[in-house]
Amino acid sequence: MSRNLLLAAAVTSGLLVGSAAIATPVQAHTLDCSGYEYVESTEVSAGSSSTPWSHFVAYHLGNIEICLDGSDGAELGLTLQQIVGGEPETVAISQQNGPDKKLSFYSMEPAVYRVKILGRTGGSYTVGLTLPAA
Repeated sequence: MSRNLLLAAAVTSGLLVGSAAIATPVQAHTLDCSGYEYVESTEVSAGSSSTPWSHFVAYHLGNIEICLDGSDGAELGLTLQQIVGGEPETVAISQQNGPDKKLSFYSMEPAVYRVKILGRTGGSYTVGLTLPAA
């Protein structure tokens, strides 16, 4: 790789330090959601969405933790929605690119939620969910 191409890649990746470029190898996804309280594995088609659990209730105050481990090459979206008056309202969206994502949301009151997976390119995934403890 030429120095200019490496420098351009480092600048677009935010890896430029002073006048030196630092190249980091691309890591294969290694996120493991198996240690979460609730775990579900399934797939989603490109252009569609999936809700691994129709809904769940967070009874206690604290962080709702969500982990998404998508298949290699999958581009999936991860959102947390609160059900208000029977309608879902998005309260948190993962801003991470790639197949693997984590999302944390502080629930300030008991409420009903659901996790929604968006299949931009589609693929299989494992999603993990941990609710606030008492």
